Amino acid sequence: LQDKRTTQAVQISEGSLQIASTGTLHTNVITIYDADNSHASLTTFGQLEINNRLTVEKIFPDKGKWYFFSLPFDLYADDIENFTFKDNTETGSGDYFYLQTYDGQKRANGQPGWKVVSAFQTTDQPIIHKHQGYLIALDAGASTTTIRFHCPSERIPSEFGNSGSLSVDVAVGGNKANNGWVLCGNP
Repeated sequence: LQDKRTTQAVQISEGSLQIASTGTLHTNVITIYDADNSHASLTTFGQLEINNRLTVEKIFPDKGKWYFFSLPFDLYADDIENFTFKDNTETGSGDYFYLQTYDGQKRANGQPGWKVVSAFQTTDQPIIHKHQGYLIALDAGASTTTIRFHCPSERIPSEFGNSGSLSVDVAVGGNKANNGWVLCGNP
């Protein structure tokens, strides 16, 4: 895109949208469809204005399996469509998803490096932090493998589509073979 455009919605699936430095895109909604082996991307060197929300629709190949995952925005429990966030205290099955984070310091000290993300946190805190890497799994009893993550326009990062940065702490401990491992996101 090299000029000015206004549209109600933009959907990106098997392809990419690039906004040139001379381009401007105004839209209400952007939806990025992320399925196994799809390569959807958005890059902007110009101006991007999203008035309503940004949505990432993720289709997982299988239920009940762990996948590496990250998002380009902070995600709160209310921003998830058709699934409920649960943790290892869940005893039933259904349309649930689960998260784990990586703890490099624990691994460096010879302990297991994965930590379950608690579903019992406050609703004013994100359950997924932008650009952070996670393991995510859909419950084996889920009715679908498609989950939608929404970010309202007021929480879309100002650098969305044109840059991203993160800080990385390198863990060092007693087990040298396990030193330096981190899991960062690259959405």
